[in-house]
Amino acid sequence: MALDSLAVQTGIDRSRMDVLVVDNGSTDNTLEVVEQYRSRLPFDLSTASEPHQGISFARNKSLEAARGDIVAYIAGSILCSRAT
Repeated sequence: MALDSLAVQTGIDRSRMDVLVVDNGSTDNTLEVVEQYRSRLPFDLSTASEPHQGISFARNKSLEAARGDIVAYIAGSILCSRAT
């Protein structure tokens, strides 16, 4: 899971990165699962809900909720390489 691979990242300046998880009408308790990661991640984690199904709706919601100048997208099945 993407959050597992993010949880092991090191050397991240918390003031320069945060993660936003958009629940796109899932039925798998996404927001509850994400809450279990909040204390394990080396950066801020926030959530948003988008009731309209589809990746374009989810990405538009993330752009509305994003706080940073740079936005990168990963899916739940993506594994992020450890920062070196």
